Amino acid sequence: MRKVFLAIIVLFVAATLLYVSLGRRAGISEEVEVNWSTFRGDFKRSGLYRDSLKPPLSLIRKIEVNGTMTCPCGYEDKVYVVAGMEVICLKDMQVLWNRSLLSTSFCPPTIYEGLLFLGGEDGVIRAYNGSSGELLWSVPTRFRVRTSPACWRGEAIFCTYEGSVFALNISNGNQLWGFSTDYHITASPLVYKGLAIISSQDHRIYCLNASTGALCWSLDLGYRVEHTPCLLGDVLFVPCGRSLQAIDLHGRKLWEYRATRGITCSPATNGERVIFCFEKKVACLNTSGKMLWSSEMDSRTTCAPILVGDMVFICPGTGHLYCLSLEGELLWEDEVGVHPVQSLAVFNGLLLVPSEDGLLILGSGG
Repeated sequence: MRKVFLAIIVLFVAATLLYVSLGRRAGISEEVEVNWSTFRGDFKRSGLYRDSLKPPLSLIRKIEVNGTMTCPCGYEDKVYVVAGMEVICLKDMQVLWNRSLLSTSFCPPTIYEGLLFLGGEDGVIRAYNGSSGELLWSVPTRFRVRTSPACWRGEAIFCTYEGSVFALNISNGNQLWGFSTDYHITASPLVYKGLAIISSQDHRIYCLNASTGALCWSLDLGYRVEHTPCLLGDVLFVPCGRSLQAIDLHGRKLWEYRATRGITCSPATNGERVIFCFEKKVACLNTSGKMLWSSEMDSRTTCAPILVGDMVFICPGTGHLYCLSLEGELLWEDEVGVHPVQSLAVFNGLLLVPSEDGLLILGSGG
C-alpha cells in the first residue's frame, strides 16, 4: 500500500513539473489572467491572453456609442466600455447599466475586486460598483487622467497627463502616496512584485515601491516614452521613439533594438517573444533583441496588437484585421470596416475591437 501511495505522489509531481515546463515553453506564465481586467489585459500590460480564439471570426454584435471609445476591460461575465462622457457595462452583449461621467474620458477602465476605476478630462478619479454601477467615491486631482490605473493590495495607482502619480485606497479613495515626474505621462502604470513602474515623456522610467511610493530607481532612456511598456519574466520591454529597450527590474538596460521609424503603439510579450509595430510593419523579436520576422500591413497602426495563445491579432488604421502565427505566417484576415483605437482586447472567447464608430464584438465559427 505504501508503495502504491509513493507511486501516486511521484506521478503527481512528475505531471505537475511537465505542466509547468510546457507552460514555460509556450511562453505563458501561470500568473497571466484569463480575464482582461485592464488595459493590455493585466497589470504587467503584457497584451497576452492564454485562452484560445480560433479564426475565422465573424461579427456578433456592434455596440453603438456616443464619442470616441477607450480600450474595454472584462471580468467574469461583464465587459466595461468608456466612450465620450459615458461608462457602459455589458452583460451577455446587452447593456446592463450606463452612467454619465459629467466629463469626457480617454481613460481605459480597470476592474479590480468588483470595483471599476477610471479617470477623466475633468481630473476626477471615480470608483463604481462593477455589478450595479453605483458611484462609490470620486476624488478630484486637478489633472487630466488618460491612462489605465493599476491595482495592487488594496490600492489603485493612477497617472495624470501632467506627470503626477497617485495611489488611492480602493475602499474610500483616500490618498496613500504621491509622486511626480518632470513631464507628461501617456503610458499606463505597471505593477509587479510590489513595484510600480511609471513611464514618462521626460525620457525616464521610474520604479517605485508600490506600497509607499518611494523611488527605487530611475533610468534615462534617451527618448520620450509615449506608449505603455510590457513586462513578463522580470524583463520590461519599453517602446520609446524608434527604440525598443529591454530593462530588468533592477534598472539595468539589457539591450536596445532600433527600428527604422518610430514605434507606434504598445508592444506585447509572452515571455519568449516581443511583438511591436513601426511604419506599416508588425515585427517579432526574441528576448535577446534579435529580429525573428517582420510582416507588412496595409497601413500604419496605433491600435496595439495582442497575443492570444500562439497567435497575434492586429488591426491597423484601415480596419483590416490580421491574425498571424508566432512565426509570422498569415493565418487569417478580414475587413472589419472601422478605425480601431488604443488596443484590441479579448475576453471569454470574443475579440473586442474598440473604434471611433463603436465596439465590435467578434467570435469564432462565422
